[in-house]
Amino acid sequence: MEDVNTLYVDELRRAIEIRSKELGRVVSDLQGSVPKARSSLHRAYNLVRGLPHGLTALATSEIDRAPDPTTALPFLQILLRHLSLVADFVEDHLAHGGRHELSQALSDEVSEELGNLNLEFHNVVISHGEATNFTTLFGDIDAHVNGPVDLNDPSKPEVERFFALFRVPRVEGSGVFWKPILLGHEVAHVYVGKRNIVDQIDLASTFDFDKASSISSSLGPDESLASNSRVLFRISQSWAKELLCDAHALHRFGPSAIAALAEYFATIGALDNLSETHPPGWLRIHLMLDWLGPVNDARLRQVIEPWDSLASNAPSFEVPWADFLSQFFVDHGSKLKSLAGDCPADGYKSADRHEEIRLVADRLGMGIAGSETVNTTGGRTEKQDVVNAAWIVRSEEAETPVDSLARKAIENIAFIDSWLEADGDLPAIIVSDPPDRSVGSALSQASLLARLSRRDEPGGIVVTPLLQFPKGAALDLRLGNRFIVFRRTGDSSFDPLDRDTDSRAFQVYRELSWTEQIVLHPQELLLAATLEYLVLPADITAQVITRSSYGRLGLLSATAVQIHPNYHGCLTLELVNLSNLPLVLTPGERVAQLVAWTTDPVEPGDEKYHCPIGPEFSKARVDAESDVLRAIRGE
Repeated sequence: MEDVNTLYVDELRRAIEIRSKELGRVVSDLQGSVPKARSSLHRAYNLVRGLPHGLTALATSEIDRAPDPTTALPFLQILLRHLSLVADFVEDHLAHGGRHELSQALSDEVSEELGNLNLEFHNVVISHGEATNFTTLFGDIDAHVNGPVDLNDPSKPEVERFFALFRVPRVEGSGVFWKPILLGHEVAHVYVGKRNIVDQIDLASTFDFDKASSISSSLGPDESLASNSRVLFRISQSWAKELLCDAHALHRFGPSAIAALAEYFATIGALDNLSETHPPGWLRIHLMLDWLGPVNDARLRQVIEPWDSLASNAPSFEVPWADFLSQFFVDHGSKLKSLAGDCPADGYKSADRHEEIRLVADRLGMGIAGSETVNTTGGRTEKQDVVNAAWIVRSEEAETPVDSLARKAIENIAFIDSWLEADGDLPAIIVSDPPDRSVGSALSQASLLARLSRRDEPGGIVVTPLLQFPKGAALDLRLGNRFIVFRRTGDSSFDPLDRDTDSRAFQVYRELSWTEQIVLHPQELLLAATLEYLVLPADITAQVITRSSYGRLGLLSATAVQIHPNYHGCLTLELVNLSNLPLVLTPGERVAQLVAWTTDPVEPGDEKYHCPIGPEFSKARVDAESDVLRAIRGE
């Protein structure tokens, strides 16, 4: 049993570390956009910002001093639950204007999943909600809003009336690790409700009403659950709906669905929680593990091992009505799996994708944002490959920013899907040897191609996605979908060395979908990033310059054009419009060029901007000499 608890303790420790880091990032983002004059709010943010590091350190020390994992387990569960409650506090009291609709790119992902279920007529809106729950509302929102006063207009077309509204936790809502919850479980709520899937189970034919009528218990002191078979049957219908959505998440995402849902249950304290609307987490994990069956790949198996070890046996809750319903679904759960498999959306067969998942996992572990193609079969990488690979790399505790790299990999897949649908090409490079070059010489087209063809070997250059070959001595670079834009502020100036100021006071982060545009006004500076994620070897340095076609329109890639050897990440583009007319920029446009040179090999160092997938806010105040300069000016 100690080995089982060791796996569970490791999983909870990782959950605490990841959520602590994300909570710190969220609070930092929220605080950065608040004017300095709001001192009380800043003090509240400062208090919360100190919590993540303390909780992580406390979890580590508790594990180190515990004589065995079983001793540390209850304390870690308390810490994880406390983190969730603090995140709820931030949303309820400190978020203010920071609670808003999430990116259109995320809405597009949900819309795509609804389309796979033949429910594409729903308008999708996703916004931040409480940290302890995902909520979904769908249907004829015109009737929902105006129904009580009979103002709804039945003549409105379906496309204007039907909505799918999702409120998601800020951390888990858009994170790659938890995509099976939003894109699998929550989207399934729309499908299960709209198509009345629960009715297809025919619970009444298998439900033991006589036995149910003899069970005497309640959920609470108010005796709201009397010994009544009809009440228990109603609860079974609610539980069946949730379990159907779990089965759908598993159908679409494979093992990662179990890891995502199980960890979230642990985070919000839902593993043992008994309610009329949601089955306890241990039952849900047990059923999903049973539906999944054996996982033969060792790396993928470790994703579910912490839960497989704990939930392999049918759970017992020592509450008669809960045990009765749990056993009922253990006995008849196969029907739920069958109905999920009958949905219009294709199932993800993880057993057939082991090589693809491992390839993506290896690249994420090396600090590379996935791959648009997989070498094992010559086929395309799937979104589910990336999600499962991200869980593998997380369990292996790689030091790379796995979540952001996986997000970028999934975005590349989405862009390439649109690219190919619009008759774009995805070229394949033939492996070749680079011409001999002395140190300090520019790479020609042949040299660039040779380096790109050996991207997984020492000395190779990684560019993903690679949508065109180099021309001459340069490789064209495309505009990504992430931007930092400047806004007007009441502050008279900005001091980069001031510890109490943040560039988010006058800069705003924006993430577009591939169908949106951004306008760059005359004399305006815009921080953008390349669509391409690059990795340079130790003997290559490069520069970014504006493509002449865009330079002739007044667009200039202004500063910070040098790229150091060993660089990993998307390149930041400081774009300035020197013309007297606004320029409309579309993600995917080729706006810049990369020119590379050979150099003496350089050892990797500690980078301030590590594996970025988009433009990042300035970190000038944490430069190594910042403390010295502040001391010189008497601070």
